[in-house]
Amino acid sequence: MTYTTPPSSQSDHHTPLRIGLFLDALTVPAWVFQAVADIIDSPIANIVLLVMNDSPPKARSRNYFLYDLYIKFDQRRFVQQPDALKSTNLKEIVSDYPAIHVVPESSNSGNAFLQADVDKIRAYNLDVVICFGFQQPQGKILETARHGFWSNHPTNPQSAHNNPSGFWETMNKEGVMANVMTVHSPEHRHGRIIYRSYASASNLSVSRTNNVSLWKSASIILLKLKELYEYGSSALEKTYDEMKPCETPGNLRMLTLYPKIALRLIQKRLENLDGKEQWQIAYLLGHEQESLADTFTQFKFLKPPIDHFWADPFVVKKDGKFYIFIEDFVNELNRGILAVIEMDDKGNYQDAQPIMQKPYHLSYPFIFEWENDYYMIPETHENQTIDLYRSVSFPDQWELVKTMISGVTAADATLLELDGKWWMFVTIGKNSLNDDLYIFYADSPLGEWKPHKLNPVKSDVRSSRPAGHIFKRGDTYYRPAQDCSVRYGYAIVIHKIVQLDTETYIEEPVSKVLPHGHTGIIGTHTINHTEGISVIDGIIVVPNKES
Repeated sequence: MTYTTPPSSQSDHHTPLRIGLFLDALTVPAWVFQAVADIIDSPIANIVLLVMNDSPPKARSRNYFLYDLYIKFDQRRFVQQPDALKSTNLKEIVSDYPAIHVVPESSNSGNAFLQADVDKIRAYNLDVVICFGFQQPQGKILETARHGFWSNHPTNPQSAHNNPSGFWETMNKEGVMANVMTVHSPEHRHGRIIYRSYASASNLSVSRTNNVSLWKSASIILLKLKELYEYGSSALEKTYDEMKPCETPGNLRMLTLYPKIALRLIQKRLENLDGKEQWQIAYLLGHEQESLADTFTQFKFLKPPIDHFWADPFVVKKDGKFYIFIEDFVNELNRGILAVIEMDDKGNYQDAQPIMQKPYHLSYPFIFEWENDYYMIPETHENQTIDLYRSVSFPDQWELVKTMISGVTAADATLLELDGKWWMFVTIGKNSLNDDLYIFYADSPLGEWKPHKLNPVKSDVRSSRPAGHIFKRGDTYYRPAQDCSVRYGYAIVIHKIVQLDTETYIEEPVSKVLPHGHTGIIGTHTINHTEGISVIDGIIVVPNKES
């Protein structure tokens, strides 16, 4: 990722953090391999010790046979790519690090270590221990890491520990799964949560739910290490409420759940036979966007050709006409291009005209006016850039002005000019573009973009990803965001921006646009407005007889 980083008062004289890894074996899930590789590649931390658990594997209770059988079925039925649980060998990247082999005493409360082992580990002067194995450490071992023993949850759903990762979130159709970082220390022997994010949870597959969450775990570790390196122990001061532990369902409980699981799979198969999903856009003339209740009962839809879908509408009023800029996904190309629909004030419109096509996917044509010119920032995450274009002949000819940020997989960059600065809201992620909201700021759209101190300022699949222009009502700014918990592009959450500066960002949800009020609608993810018109998109299930 390339951008200008503000100078730090601490990192200039900090030495890299000294990291110890606690492992049950060198064969680990792929997400653990990625987390370790990220630490190795980072200049802010050095792995100085491996602590290997030589205890024999704990036998899995036969009381969980039906649960384990279901998990195996689910993993085969819903194969994940890339698979966070794929067995991967760490040996190739950690063979040069010193290792201490231990056999801790195991109990229901965790692992206790021999004093001789504690002394050996203490000699490495560790800043942080990251636990990818072992049970919860207990006793004097907690004194061997200056900033505690860190662990991520969820864990492997087939582990011997009684932790049904992702199971109840899927069974209960919760839509989201919390992912937390817990720190154990002498002061907090039972652990405290120092980070929490929310990723999407599948209503159909535990494997899908876990895959998203486990890849998220890999990124959280380096994120918190960077914060610790940059800001010292103050980075660990914020804590979160404890989470209620969940029990793995035993055989009797699974017998009652099997019919529910089977029915859900059958229902999904029947839904696929009902029709084809297609993104469409809709408009409402004269709408002032004051109330967003029952939005779709008022809007008129524009239906694209059956082999296209239209989404991400942005609208400009110029010379008495409306220009609706959209993503036009072309099935034949298997990617999106950008197009524009011209409309008069009566709702008469012309066919969509292509305005930009690249060898990679384009969407979310964020358009704004600055110094008497129109500019556009399309989503170009496949190109790993955030690019700024200027109109040379409105509305269909655009030239590249500059790459604002490079080397980043980013979605739906949205700008706001406020208090003499330009602010960019954008989601960034390796495995999901829906969870982590980042803010950057600059003196102008052409300036050097600097990252916000709190990046990511939010990690919540329910309300992070931008969903259109930030708009102002009275003295208050409102930010639309996507709710991708139930599915990608499920709903739009409107936030009131409470505080925005280089040190702080606070927003509060005030309303929500749900996919109700129109036949066949099951989702929405972009809304925009200009004088005289509002535009929105929606996923419509088109009956097979129409497609």
